[in-house]
Amino acid sequence: MLREAALLSFLLFPLASVAALGCGGSPTREVACPQGSHRDGPLCVADVVAGPEAASSTDGASKPGASPPTSPAGSPCRDLAECRAGCAEDHVASCTRVGALLQDTGDASADERRRVLTRACDAGDPEGCFRLGLLADTSDERSTELFAYACERGVAGGCTELGFSLRVGRGTPSGDVPRARELYQRGCDGGHAVGCTNLGVMQEGGEGGARDVPGAVGSFRKGCEGGHARGCTFWGRRLASGDGVPKDEPAAVEAFRRGCDGDHGDGCNDLGVHAMEGRGMTKDVALALHLYDKACQRESAVGCLNLARTWLDGRQPGVNAANAIELFYKSCTLANEEACDELARAVARLRDLCEKSSPNRGSDCLNLGWVVERGLGVEQDFERAVALYKKACGAGVGQGCFNLGVMQAEGRGTEREEKAARDSFQKGCKLDHAPACARAERR
Repeated sequence: MLREAALLSFLLFPLASVAALGCGGSPTREVACPQGSHRDGPLCVADVVAGPEAASSTDGASKPGASPPTSPAGSPCRDLAECRAGCAEDHVASCTRVGALLQDTGDASADERRRVLTRACDAGDPEGCFRLGLLADTSDERSTELFAYACERGVAGGCTELGFSLRVGRGTPSGDVPRARELYQRGCDGGHAVGCTNLGVMQEGGEGGARDVPGAVGSFRKGCEGGHARGCTFWGRRLASGDGVPKDEPAAVEAFRRGCDGDHGDGCNDLGVHAMEGRGMTKDVALALHLYDKACQRESAVGCLNLARTWLDGRQPGVNAANAIELFYKSCTLANEEACDELARAVARLRDLCEKSSPNRGSDCLNLGWVVERGLGVEQDFERAVALYKKACGAGVGQGCFNLGVMQAEGRGTEREEKAARDSFQKGCKLDHAPACARAERR
């Protein structure tokens, strides 16, 4: 375990004062360090707190001639209005609370959040520094400095975020995986659920130390119990497989439900799998399809893959091969190799069906044209799409006539041809395609 006083030593660039970080000061200007810390060469390091007098030191952060803000013990305020009033009276914890409430509710502008959190951080409040580091417009280097300061002063979330910075090299010269694991451990021990989940991932994979499956199981459970959706998904998978914990499908379902409710896409997918197969819950195909769709919308590669497969199987009315191919493509772009293979096979099959004189040749050519027009797993080719839409239209598919008319009207894959576009829309209208009728009437 790292000594707390050594946490900032990984920074190879100067640590400017937190005050400068919050209000645009130059990172190389010699300015005072935050309250509760002192300058040691180019770095700001935390003071060693020997007792109440050291803890109440006000050196460094306040403006010349001004009384330092105070930080009352316990919860400083109950609602946003009361917290704003407290912040105006220089109650540091009230300023931090304002920033937290604004983040949770989305109320007011980002400028106010930055202003109040900067005020709290300038006064040395580590929670304020942590939240300031989380703001989207804070640079990686500055946020890493803020997380390091917050972690050293006992903010568990700061340790988690600092661990992530070290693991991926965010705002640091290079990654430090073993130290990242130690910091996730500190974050988890301090009650930060994300830290527990991240620690579990490293324990399970043997990153930054020995592989520790029992430890990972415990970390995932703590992450879920702490309210982290991704942790619930991982905990549910352990319960479903019985790996490192007694197998319990109903409990796994509940964990996946918590993960999905927290908008973790893979949690929705895993819950969908259990609904599709009737594991730990009543079998419900419609619910499974809904959950796969929800998972895919939340960028779950396996969710998109499972939804595409069910569509190809004909278990979802109103969808076709082209819709499934779009999902295979999305899953493939999310780095699912299995989806990439499925995508190639689905496109090849659609091409074969279009080229053969099958009963559904027109629809197959329409779908292939849509795939080619968008470049889903194939090279995007507007001219080829136009040719395919012509085949579909000639085979009596109204949608093919409509798509062809749009391409002709916009001059994509062919020269802009108003008369040809009108003729295509009129033919589509005769084939009972309502959008084609609407376009024909406008010309």
